[in-house]
Amino acid sequence: MKRANARHTGAGGESGLHICPECHSNLVQPIRHEGTGRPGYRRLWRRCPDCGWRCESMHTESELKAFDRTLKDGTRELERALRKRQHEGIHDIQEAFAAALEADLITADDFR
Repeated sequence: MKRANARHTGAGGESGLHICPECHSNLVQPIRHEGTGRPGYRRLWRRCPDCGWRCESMHTESELKAFDRTLKDGTRELERALRKRQHEGIHDIQEAFAAALEADLITADDFR
C-alpha cells in the first residue's frame, strides 16, 4: 500500500483531489476530515480504491467544496447508470416473459 503525506495545501494539484497521483484513477475517496489550528484549512485523509494510495493533507475550504461537488456529480452519474441498468433489466425480463407466453411455455399451473 502506497502512502503519501502532504504537509500543505495544493496536494491535490491542478487535476483535483479526486485524481490519484499514483495511478491517475478519478475515484479517490475521502476517508475523514477534521479542523486544524490554521484558519480556513481542514485536514483531509484520502485513498484510492484502485491502487491503495493514501494521503493526509491540508486543504482550503474552497478546495474541499470543489472536491465535494465532484463527489456529488459522480454519485449522480452512478445513480443515473443504475436506473438505466434497472430499466434495461426490467425490459429484458418483460421480453423473456412475453416470449415464454408466446411459445406456450407458461401455464396457469406456474402461478399456483
